This record gives sequence, structure tokens and C-alpha cells, in this order.
Amino acid sequence: SLVDLPFALPTAVGGVALTTAWARTGVLGRLVHPLGVQAVYTPLGVVIALTFIGLPFVVRTVQPVLQDLDAEVEEAAMTLGAGRWQVFWRVILPTVMPAVLTGFALALARALGEYGTVVFISGNMPLRTEIVPLLIMTKMEQFDYAGATAIGVVMLLMSFVLLLTINTLQWWSMRRNGSGLS
Repeated sequence: SLVDLPFALPTAVGGVALTTAWARTGVLGRLVHPLGVQAVYTPLGVVIALTFIGLPFVVRTVQPVLQDLDAEVEEAAMTLGAGRWQVFWRVILPTVMPAVLTGFALALARALGEYGTVVFISGNMPLRTEIVPLLIMTKMEQFDYAGATAIGVVMLLMSFVLLLTINTLQWWSMRRNGSGLS
């Protein structure tokens, strides 16, 4: 249920909850503030919010692959002399890598357009914690449609290049492991 919470939670509620939890007097903020860590109104807050939003995509994509992973394959590798790290790097990781890349692509696609959750915890401080969707909204409110369009086009191109790169890596990984079609 905790993994799926960001799916069900309205983004504004998620943003307020994260901001409250990570503030100096918040549940998590009280723990990290004595260590000199401040999450609210910092780039760290943006990372926390995007991780909160994106993690379910990665978990729900990788989970079925891990559940379908045959324990006998790991045991066979260990029987043949592989250590735990070798089993991880040569058996488990290549198997789950396409799912990890897919989950990452989904999380990235969601994060690029995220507005509600991030805007609260980031504070939208100019040149420090501004996020692109809010920059577009600001341009629109100022009737700077050309500026909003320019930012939107750059964001669209970046999204396309990143997703193309991730899909290419996923295709390469599947071909390398022999699970792709010839």
C-alpha cells in the first residue's frame, strides 16, 4: 500500500505531506536537521518529491520480474562456483535490467511533467529550485506564449531524447541477454 500511495494521492496532497514531514519540525526533518540536512526549499526536496512520485513505477515494473526469477538459476551459478556478488552481477542484474530501465523510463516521464508535489517542497526559488512545469505556467500567466512554447519544445525534445536513449538501452540489454527476437 505504501508503494502505491503516490498513485492514489492527489499531487498537491503529496506535496503538502512531504513538505510537512521534511520541515525542521516535521517527523523526518527532526531526524535529519541535526545532521545539517535541510530538504524543504532545496534541490534535495525536489529529488525527494520526484523519488516519491517515481518509485512506484520502478517497483511495480521490477517486482514481477523478481518474482518470476527462478531460484534454481541462482543455485546453479553458486554450485558452479559463483559467489553472491557474481550471481548478482551476472545472473540477477542482467535479468532485471530491462524492467529497471522500463521503470526508470516511466518514472522519468512522470517526473518531467510533475508539478503539484514538487512545487510545495521546492518553494520555487528562482535559479535554485525552479521546476520547468512551473516556469511554463509562469510564462503563460505573463501572457508570454512564445516563451512558454519555447520552454515546452525544449522539454519535449529532452523527454524524447531521454526516452529514446532508455528504450535503446533496454533493447540492447534484451538482445545482449538473448531475450530479444532475432
